[in-house]
Amino acid sequence: MKKRKYAYLLTNVNLDKKIMKSTLIAFCVLLFCCLDSVLYAQQHMLTGKVIDQNKDPLAFALVYLARTDNDELVSSVYTDSLGDFKISAENGNYLLVIKNYEQAFLSEKIVLTENIDLGVVEVDNAMLLDEITIATQKKRIERKADRLIFNVENSINSTGGDVLDALRVTPGVRVQNNNIAMIGKSNAAIMIDDRLVELSGDDLINFLKGIATDNIKNIEVITIPPSNYSAEGDSGVININLKKTTKNSWSNTARSNYKQAIYPSFSIGNNFNYQKERFSVLLDVSILHKEDVYTNDINYYYPTAHWKSEVYNKTKGYSFGAILNLGYNITDKTRFSFQYLGNSTKPKVKQYGKIDIYSIQNKEIEKIKESFGYIEKENSNHGFTLSFLSKLDTIGTKITVDLDYLNYSSDKKNEQFNQTRIYHNIIEPYTLWTNKNNQDTGNLSSKLDLDFPISWGTFSVGGKMSFTKTTNHIAISDSSIEDFDQTDKFTYEENIQAIYVSANRTLGDKWELKAGLRAEATQNKGYSSSINQTNKNNYVKLFPTFYISYALNEVHSFFFQYGRRVERPLYSNLNPARWYLNANSYEEGNPFLQPSLRDNIELSYMYGNLFYTNISFSRATEGVGQLTIHNEENDFQKFIRLNYYSSDDITFYEYTNFNILNWWNSAIDLTVFYSQTKTNTAYLEEKYSGWGAYFSTTQNFSLNKEKTLFAEVVYEQDFPKKFIESKTSASSNLAVGITVFLQDKKLQATLKANNILGSDRAKISNVTQHIAQSFRQYYDTQYVVFSLSYKIGNSNIGLKQTTTSNEEEKHRLN
Repeated sequence: MKKRKYAYLLTNVNLDKKIMKSTLIAFCVLLFCCLDSVLYAQQHMLTGKVIDQNKDPLAFALVYLARTDNDELVSSVYTDSLGDFKISAENGNYLLVIKNYEQAFLSEKIVLTENIDLGVVEVDNAMLLDEITIATQKKRIERKADRLIFNVENSINSTGGDVLDALRVTPGVRVQNNNIAMIGKSNAAIMIDDRLVELSGDDLINFLKGIATDNIKNIEVITIPPSNYSAEGDSGVININLKKTTKNSWSNTARSNYKQAIYPSFSIGNNFNYQKERFSVLLDVSILHKEDVYTNDINYYYPTAHWKSEVYNKTKGYSFGAILNLGYNITDKTRFSFQYLGNSTKPKVKQYGKIDIYSIQNKEIEKIKESFGYIEKENSNHGFTLSFLSKLDTIGTKITVDLDYLNYSSDKKNEQFNQTRIYHNIIEPYTLWTNKNNQDTGNLSSKLDLDFPISWGTFSVGGKMSFTKTTNHIAISDSSIEDFDQTDKFTYEENIQAIYVSANRTLGDKWELKAGLRAEATQNKGYSSSINQTNKNNYVKLFPTFYISYALNEVHSFFFQYGRRVERPLYSNLNPARWYLNANSYEEGNPFLQPSLRDNIELSYMYGNLFYTNISFSRATEGVGQLTIHNEENDFQKFIRLNYYSSDDITFYEYTNFNILNWWNSAIDLTVFYSQTKTNTAYLEEKYSGWGAYFSTTQNFSLNKEKTLFAEVVYEQDFPKKFIESKTSASSNLAVGITVFLQDKKLQATLKANNILGSDRAKISNVTQHIAQSFRQYYDTQYVVFSLSYKIGNSNIGLKQTTTSNEEEKHRLN
């Protein structure tokens, strides 16, 4: 490999960034000009003050405006603590209704042609009106014992977007740079109609973008999954329920996406749904061409030297994904389905790295280390699922059986040229080496679930078996060193058996109780040929869950949750062989890693449809993380993974979602957390503690009467935080977008700008082995994206995804 092969990496990237920033500014100016020109029919304000028969203000009463011709609900607000309200609507004839605790006390016809102040409106709590029929909707937010439900279909977000748009305003969910996570957790499992979507990264995002908000009924946020879910992973579950499928119907949606960051990327895809009589089919295919940049500015402060590093990686490649789901209703109560889900990627990465080593004594450069690399990757993932569902009676008894097979393969090859220049341009001998890693993983699993009602509630039992084997081949060679050749073969086998029970009971109209217990037995064995070592583990863990909900009245509700989870190591993190990042750093796995356990407790409160408050406590033991180990004498760093900490975390979360006007929806959330950690490694201090906070607001606008033009403004702010040994600086993100529907809403076009201010580059710093270090990474998040989709067929078509029994094994592959 020759150095000049990578000369392209030294082009002026700053010029590309300036052009990108100018494009974003021009886009924003254009967007807001459009917004100013499309504000539609004049809105009139109706104001007043509601008091009861005792002349006391009637706080938090619901005030409705409904059309007199079709009883359609137009707008609704709550009175404030003084009984005052403001509600807006266009010119028209309306029915004004005032309700408290779902009881109507006032109903009057209003002709709205200008701003009207009703003054003081007196109602008699003792006098109820006859039933008033208004096309009201479910509450925007509902809370069950084990989950929170966000009713998308009754919000302004129900039209004009995709699943990601709905998730951005869902309480407890964070969508940042197309990554979906739950507040206080690193990620989230995504389900469609209780069926897990076995996709990740860009494949998942592109698939979800193909589901319009018009087709979403509600979104369930399950922060502590009950015992019928696998105990694997600290993440919660987001279940997206679609509206009911129309029988004997079909639909086809073609989609495309163009993204301009520093370099352009694009994708195309197609989703086809078909259902006739007892047979149904879903076929989704997508192709993505991706070209992006990753940079990392690294500083190591040694006692005698300061290492200042620059990393610049450019990735370019294609990926292909496909989902095939076939279903057949053998009878009205029995269904059989088959699902194939696969994807393959072939990215190529061109790397450039530079390390300037400064003397602490005289502040002059002593050495300059440069590396030029080329990485070729080829990944493929193929999953097959057979599913059987039978409803055994008419009172809710059902049995579900799943059988799954998964094969995952990954081939990586990294070639690097490394050169060091000493003071006065003395050049040391170069190194030229090749690093190869081939991984192949197979998993066979099955599960059974039985649900049946009993005299005092409902009862569920089930079990699962999983068998996994993964093999890694690693080879390292250096052509500049004679007879330098290192190889390793690492094999890992893991078997898991699980059983669970769960029961649910309601007590009157106010109380609901749910409890469950899951037991998982695990046996694993890992062998490394390079060190001729075998490691075995055999353990059984219990995972209880418990839920209580209490509804004081229609406004005030309280909830308690408890659950235990386990996070097993990724398969690749167990491999002790080295993977070189450059001539001066490498990473290696740890075959002695143990699973990390976490106990979670949550207390929640809901105030009507306005506020949701959550306070959670989490305790983690045997926490797994990556540490940097320094060897200044030999000029290298290694990155290892250890069970090195236990932590106690307290999180406060507040969320509100309301309509400022009937065409303007606002969602705001705030998260504040405190973490206290104890470590068990000599590389770090014994104890750490610190605070962190996050704030976001999403403003959605419906810009015309036909509801074919929408806009969105999103602002996110991460405040400085400290978690375990690391400090993270503040960062923020501003994104704006506009969506238009054409051709009877069959054609959808979206234009969006992300990270407009370029302010999402946080700096992470810590101290390891008494050596200070910092990292500032950038993931090419400043971009403009233009999306098109065209749909024909039945607009309400939907087909359930098939869940699989090896979900957690798939999540541990990467």
